[in-house]
Amino acid sequence: LDTIQAISHGRQLLSDSLKTVLNESHGVLIATAEGCGMDVGDVSQSLHDALFHLPPLSKEHAKACIDEMEMLVTASETVSQSEIETLTVLWEGLNFSSCDRGQFWGELDQLTSQIEMSTTSPFDIVLDECPAEVE
Repeated sequence: LDTIQAISHGRQLLSDSLKTVLNESHGVLIATAEGCGMDVGDVSQSLHDALFHLPPLSKEHAKACIDEMEMLVTASETVSQSEIETLTVLWEGLNFSSCDRGQFWGELDQLTSQIEMSTTSPFDIVLDECPAEVE
């Protein structure tokens, strides 16, 4: 009985963490896409509704959340690539030197590394609260 309760608790923590990550990711991605002039309201709402009608402890729910996270990563990469292309065009128009560009990317890489090192994972609670056999 203890093992079943531990597994149930672990699944609930994972489900809650996945839901939090998706909600926050949706918000950021939608705001960015809308800032670029994209109309994403209907798509976002239908995905959100479909995802959150699944039972929270089901394997299907966890898989749907992970699939949605993969889709959000792909969308984020597409938006980032578009922004990089825009920067390149702007830099060429403003005659930025390759040295200035290199310095910008170096500083950005350093800041990104600092954020990655200082950021905790939303899934840390699952690892902290669940016994090793539940993992």
